[in-house]
Amino acid sequence: MISHLLDTHAILWTLNDDACLGNYARKIVTKAVSHELAISALSLLEISMLIEKRRIHLDLASIDFLKKIETSFTVIPLDAIIASEAMQIPLSHGDPFDRVIVATARSQGLTLLTKDRAITESGLVPVIW
Repeated sequence: MISHLLDTHAILWTLNDDACLGNYARKIVTKAVSHELAISALSLLEISMLIEKRRIHLDLASIDFLKKIETSFTVIPLDAIIASEAMQIPLSHGDPFDRVIVATARSQGLTLLTKDRAITESGLVPVIW
């Protein structure tokens, strides 16, 4: 059963065992069993864009990295409900990726693992970091 949704930076920091991952978030991902952790399908697009912009540097082909992510987490697809809610939620910024990630967590009743202060302060979704 899915327990948490990871924001894009949490995905990257989890896979790289980066110290930037919050202590509580680290405990959750460490204790999670296969496919208890989920990601929004749009996080794959966001990561692909970061690779293309050279903000992420890889030692393997981007498709292989994206497939690794896809097999490491349950991927929740974008659907009509999530798309509609993403445009209705009152986030202080217009980042479409953040909007979809928050809407995905809300639609699935999941707690979001994120360091994003705007999301945390919005109170729109339960957050752990």
